Amino acid sequence: MVKREVRKDTPIPNVHKITPFLWKYCCRCKQEFRGSYGWRFEVGEYLGADRGSWSENRYICSDCAKTEEEAEMIYSRYHR
Repeated sequence: MVKREVRKDTPIPNVHKITPFLWKYCCRCKQEFRGSYGWRFEVGEYLGADRGSWSENRYICSDCAKTEEEAEMIYSRYHR
């Protein structure tokens, strides 16, 4: 198991490429997606493994952002 580093000093939270099994809500186009890849932003504080890791997650679909850099740019534009 590899420990993930938390970026606390940057304005962009941790971002991960995901392929969701359940429906996720894209915060840019306001549509739900699943089956295709997307981006998950870990927002809020780290609660620990026993409490479900992060307090809140936000998602961007692959139609809105093809790369991680595009996803970070979209997140910083719409959530600051």
